[in-house]
Amino acid sequence: RLQALKIKQECDDINELITGNVVLCELLSPEGLRKTVLSKKLSEFNELLGVICEIAEWPAVQLDESLDIYFDGRPYGLISTGEKFAVNATLQVALTKLDGSQIIIMDGVDVLDRKYRNGLITVLDNIPIPAVLGCTFLDADSVPELGEVGISYWCEAGTVKELNKTLVAA
Repeated sequence: RLQALKIKQECDDINELITGNVVLCELLSPEGLRKTVLSKKLSEFNELLGVICEIAEWPAVQLDESLDIYFDGRPYGLISTGEKFAVNATLQVALTKLDGSQIIIMDGVDVLDRKYRNGLITVLDNIPIPAVLGCTFLDADSVPELGEVGISYWCEAGTVKELNKTLVAA
């Protein structure tokens, strides 16, 4: 009888370990705690993306639970180069706000049409983070006036020239 009691106790201990492992496996499974936390954080991140898109007055950028990116409901792979830039800019601004970066640097802004470029500048004007935007123009005269939003520079042949400085000090 003593031997049987010891065996039963060992079996009960093993059963308890197995039960604990089953619970742990469920928590760590793709459908478990990780998915729950990711869904919550993803929802919060998508809300931030929505705010940025609303300020820019362009369609929504969203990530799904597989982290696939959508712009106005269309998959990232099916949108134009300018729309991809808008998506990337939206993600960069959102991540900058979350990670506390001190500056935003974007090159290739010239792929954006006027609507999207103005939206980007509006977004950057609404966040307290300095930004540097690189954009190609045919000549210095075609560089847009930024008014109170920023300062334009013309870079050519190794020299940099400040253009149309009308930035008002706060």
